[in-house]
Amino acid sequence: MPVQRITLPRSYEAIDVYPTYSADGMALYIPVRQYADGDYRYQLCEYETESYSLVKMEPMRKSDVDHW
Repeated sequence: MPVQRITLPRSYEAIDVYPTYSADGMALYIPVRQYADGDYRYQLCEYETESYSLVKMEPMRKSDVDHW
């Protein structure tokens, strides 16, 4: 399989360099964070795996990120 490249949303950085695939392989999940207003905001990015396009972002709590 060739290496695929994704683009994170502007001003976000990846928290983990080892993303997680869904059980069926149709989605790739990457936790990201953004520093704004003196604090970090955490999101979970979901990419579809046909073209590796961003499908949605959902807020995450810091405690969810700690055990990712």
